[in-house]
Amino acid sequence: MPSPDPDFEKQKKRHWPTLIGIAAVLLLVIVAMLGFGVWDAAPIEEQAAPGPIEEGEG
Repeated sequence: MPSPDPDFEKQKKRHWPTLIGIAAVLLLVIVAMLGFGVWDAAPIEEQAAPGPIEEGEG
């Protein structure tokens, strides 16, 4: 059975570290998604090309 008189102020004090952790992870995910979106949006022409491969005598 649920508590007949929940004390929300007490619950806020108990759970604030957890809520801050969840908010931090969500922020990190948003920043990572934006970062990968910008990374993938770079045109191929602007990316550095590998140098020519020189084959040795064998």
